[in-house]
Amino acid sequence: MSKIIICFSFIILVACKESKENKLATNIDNTNTDSLKLDNFKLYDWPKNAIEGCSCLGYIEGDSTYIYVDDYQKSAYIKSNGVFEHLKIQSEKRTQDSLIKKCVAEHFSLKLKLKKTDHIDELRTYQGLLEINNIAGQKMKYTVKMECGC
Repeated sequence: MSKIIICFSFIILVACKESKENKLATNIDNTNTDSLKLDNFKLYDWPKNAIEGCSCLGYIEGDSTYIYVDDYQKSAYIKSNGVFEHLKIQSEKRTQDSLIKKCVAEHFSLKLKLKKTDHIDELRTYQGLLEINNIAGQKMKYTVKMECGC
């Protein structure tokens, strides 16, 4: 009976050790600064005093966290590789039923092409494409929903 317990304990020990090594390898891979991946963040997780008052929040449909936030005026934020990146809103074109924004930063450029889906009081909802490029030439596209309001 004791041999069975020893064998079972050994199997569990080996399995746990292998699992920890796999997690460490995954974390090492995610620290690559040349990679282009947006991280999700929760409401009001962005840097303090960065966004006050009116804002636009972007998220991937079906997810309760955000990948983009801006202040309607000059500043936008994304989170990449665990760090919030400040982007300057370079241009904005708004029509009755669409919104196009271009943002730039030291390491990224971003373009939003959105169609208005709803308008209730001061809240406008949009759906469309968020395209982000990094200085290494990588490009990612996300289908997003946006909520803009005060």
